[in-house]
Amino acid sequence: MLRTLIALAAAMTWGAVLAGGSFEPVYINRLSIVNGVEYELVVTPLKVVGRDGNLDPYMGQCTTFTVHGTYSRAIRFPSNVTRDAHRAALAYLRDAQAADRPVNLGWMGTGFVPVDSGARCEFRSRALHLFIEQGTEAVISYHEPL
Repeated sequence: MLRTLIALAAAMTWGAVLAGGSFEPVYINRLSIVNGVEYELVVTPLKVVGRDGNLDPYMGQCTTFTVHGTYSRAIRFPSNVTRDAHRAALAYLRDAQAADRPVNLGWMGTGFVPVDSGARCEFRSRALHLFIEQGTEAVISYHEPL
């Protein structure tokens, strides 16, 4: 009985963490970091075999996806989305790029906002967080508070 309750709680937590967000596997083409928190990230979304046909609302139509970001102290993010967590997510991306390894990149809430209406695959982010749970790792972008 206790094991069943623990498994149920874990499943509910996993669903709650991903509610309102998603992530996609990407290959990092370029990552430039300035002042430890400002960055430009250019990725190629990878095609996932066996997907259910739903396209990511941000990366789904892009052959290359660019993010201009920083950590914004002016926004009140969830307590685990901190400046240190943002820097750790950037370090994770830098290490993945150096190892030529794909990563999962995603969003929570309004995770990305277009730079302008004419650049459909170029976005802004105000915070990153490295999501790690049950063997899954993903860098999640936030733009507005949840």
